[in-house]
Amino acid sequence: MWRYRFVLAILAPALIVYLGWLAIRNRDWRFFYQRLGLTPANTAQTRDIWFHAVSVGEVHAVAPLLAEIHERNPNLAILLTTSTPTGATAAIRILGERIQHAYLPIDWRWAMQRLLRATQPNCVFIVETELWPNLYALCARQGIPLTIINGRLSSRTLKAKPWLLNVYRQTLDNARLVLARSETDADRFRQIGCPTNKLKVIGNLKFAASADAPEATPINLNRPYVLAASTHEDEEKQLTKMWLANDFADHLLVIVPRHPLRLPAILKQLTILTTQVAVRSRNDPVTAQTHIYLADTFGELAGFMCGAELVFMGGSLVPHGGQNIIEPARLGKAVLFGPYMHNFEDEVRLLIEDQAAIQVADTQSLAQTIHRLLASLEQTHELGSKAAKLTAQQSDMAKRYLEEMSVVCPSLVN
Repeated sequence: MWRYRFVLAILAPALIVYLGWLAIRNRDWRFFYQRLGLTPANTAQTRDIWFHAVSVGEVHAVAPLLAEIHERNPNLAILLTTSTPTGATAAIRILGERIQHAYLPIDWRWAMQRLLRATQPNCVFIVETELWPNLYALCARQGIPLTIINGRLSSRTLKAKPWLLNVYRQTLDNARLVLARSETDADRFRQIGCPTNKLKVIGNLKFAASADAPEATPINLNRPYVLAASTHEDEEKQLTKMWLANDFADHLLVIVPRHPLRLPAILKQLTILTTQVAVRSRNDPVTAQTHIYLADTFGELAGFMCGAELVFMGGSLVPHGGQNIIEPARLGKAVLFGPYMHNFEDEVRLLIEDQAAIQVADTQSLAQTIHRLLASLEQTHELGSKAAKLTAQQSDMAKRYLEEMSVVCPSLVN
């Protein structure tokens, strides 16, 4: 453990500079102060339950569960922490007054101790993969049960250096329970030293559907379109080259970047390829000549998914590991994705096995698949129908998790 704390201490100056840059970029000084653990204790409130969801994907995953908890126990005080400004935006937009939001401090012992002292939670729930040794140790020492929900581990975690794997093992020793999303993930937790008696496979929380989630309204651009959702660096360029090299009739390519603040860099790349690029934040009109529509606004992804003929999920043409494919599947859309989906192995396996999605090797095979699906609406609708059926079968996942979590924390339902 000393090596971990030594590394954190050495990295402190770089972390401070990096967090300052992010705060300036996102115009969010609360992010800077709270990530450094500097928020005065009197700005926090005692919370009954503390959930941590690192960013947007984890917030979306846990939102139906938090909505279910709030419905059963509306007086429960819930703290939801995130590590990113985009995660904070999503948390506040989706959950509003049902939670208090704060940023999780860097895992410095004094910073975590200060947050625990200020909030005094009865239980802590960590969404997916966040293993913070000092936080886990402090919770164990103070008798606060800490549970990992929707637990997942990548194969890369198992390849960490021996000293780091030992840190992971000690960290998991301090967890009360690990509720894993799949047998594969449970096996990986075992391999890094998680006791078998602390492990239980529940399923993928991202399949949960929130009863009070607002129904998405399809966005109409007066032209049929294919959506490239949550794209990452270099994918916009690859997709635009593919689109311009093929004839997709009257269809438009709509690109929703994962990080809208990248717009200047994206435009610099794309305007070299074509001048027919419209940008949503500038209210650019869509004309018959428009090739690419860049949707760089927040909170409209579901509407674009609803309005699209089919959806390609980004983060999968580059070695990022993919993005959440369950949302378009739930909306009954034909879902396509590239070869790099290692962060969503379970979702990919389920959809592929049920012939409810298509994985492509590169942009060439993506172009061929888009051509085929646009030429056969029957096949497109069949893909979407299978995807919607599969997600509906597991839509009660929040209730399944809540049943297990209430054993550790009865106040969730009482």
